[in-house]
Amino acid sequence: MRHFKFLSLLFLILQACQFSQKTYVRTQTDSIVFARNETMPVTSGKGVDAADDPAIWVNPGDPELSLIIGTNKKAGLYLYNLSGEEVSFYPLGNVNNVDVRYGFTLTGGKQVDIVGASNRSDNSIVLMAIDPVSQSLYDISQTKIYSALPEVYGFTFYHNKTRGRYFAFVVGKNGQTEQWELTPAPGQKISLKLVRNFSFDSQTEGLTVDDDLGFLYAAEERNCIWKVDADPEKSANKTKILLSDSLNTRIVYDLEGLAIYYGEDQQGYLIASVQGNYSYALFERGGNNRYLGSFTIADKNTDGAEETDGLEVTAEPLGRLYPNGILVVQDGFNYEADSLVNQNFKFVAWEDIANLFDPPLIVKKRPK
Repeated sequence: MRHFKFLSLLFLILQACQFSQKTYVRTQTDSIVFARNETMPVTSGKGVDAADDPAIWVNPGDPELSLIIGTNKKAGLYLYNLSGEEVSFYPLGNVNNVDVRYGFTLTGGKQVDIVGASNRSDNSIVLMAIDPVSQSLYDISQTKIYSALPEVYGFTFYHNKTRGRYFAFVVGKNGQTEQWELTPAPGQKISLKLVRNFSFDSQTEGLTVDDDLGFLYAAEERNCIWKVDADPEKSANKTKILLSDSLNTRIVYDLEGLAIYYGEDQQGYLIASVQGNYSYALFERGGNNRYLGSFTIADKNTDGAEETDGLEVTAEPLGRLYPNGILVVQDGFNYEADSLVNQNFKFVAWEDIANLFDPPLIVKKRPK
């Protein structure tokens, strides 16, 4: 009998623990963060909408020498250091969205980190590699790749780590979407092959892929965030992320950039820029992508960020200023004192975002 009572008590404790986990909710205690730094303004006419989307390249040899890659959709690609200074500029044309992936194996076995982008000047896909020594970019396309879409717009990579395959997604302004596979080509180049087409119902730009879980997320600007299987051999059926639409009073259209903060054990966050109220929405990375809360970037050491297009985040440590990762966002209205100047990109430390919640959002664990 005593043994039975012990087992019954243990069962109740386990049930209570499961119930506690299911109903566990963080409390958002604040909704404002501040940028710790910013890039130099892009070159464009005063007041012209030019800066658009950032990517982050983490330098494996020295994280403090990591680079921010930013698009000027009227001119090309910028490389910035973590102090926001311009390292170099590539006049590639009207480059709209940009992304980075690591460790692509070329013919002969050399591995390179790659940068891809959508180029609206000629409706093409830009494909370049990063030279980590000179911190520069060089073209790595076997041939120029032109899209059949009426106007290329959003762009992201996908690395299927299980099968060692790399893909690129490009979406047109009308929501039509292409998926391309990257393969090694002679001369240490990369070729692209179209493997899938599908579409969203209206204008879509922001794209990101969870490489580990295998999902593409797409921001249909005046509707919601969609979740699609990233594997080209599977269905492209769309699942709506709950509370990513106007049923959420904190979502004010347009929806724009998307990015993923990778934590351990499939934990982490999906982040979206919400242009209509200059905010950023946070969703869980796993499960049904539960909505957690929203925040804004206000004026302090730099001015804040408004009407953000693209954004990117990394959980990797980037040295003294960003030991827990960084969020980089495009600023649609960049001010110096009271003067409106050309657009740029703002840098926010991840722990500042994590500390908006009680208990704080997760921070990726560091190797001991």
